[in-house]
Amino acid sequence: MEALLQRFRHWDPAIVVGEGLEADDLLDALLKKGKGFAAWWPEVETRGELLSWGVASVALERANASLAEDTSRPWARELALLAAAIAENLGPCYHVEWVNDLKALAYATVVAADDPAKRSSGPAVRSRLQHALAATEALHQGTGSESLAAEVLGLLSRDGPLTR
Repeated sequence: MEALLQRFRHWDPAIVVGEGLEADDLLDALLKKGKGFAAWWPEVETRGELLSWGVASVALERANASLAEDTSRPWARELALLAAAIAENLGPCYHVEWVNDLKALAYATVVAADDPAKRSSGPAVRSRLQHALAATEALHQGTGSESLAAEVLGLLSRDGPLTR
């Protein structure tokens, strides 16, 4: 149980078991619906079981794994956008400060996954700054975890400053 609580960064065993055990399969099925956030989001909106802490956590976990391996920044970015959108739409059964922690991580991962070669264009700079602002706002409204803050700030500063 402790491993599941850590993996999903959630405090409630009922949520972790109820959502966590099926999250990988749910995300795998969703990813087969198409490539990228634009293809996935309509499916999420119509299937309530996809709007869960578990699915958002697994999407974020996979985004960070792609970043760590530096295999595919665009893929990591799409997964992080999915995690952020799910977090933005989580219902009142989730504690708002913890949801903000999840949002902070997701938006910071979007920033970290941005392609460094495309960061100098106007729209890319605006998008990067908007996601960084969303990450920092969520972080300030979150639980106040110092380790989470360090993780978010590390993601935001990955590959140098926000603008170039």
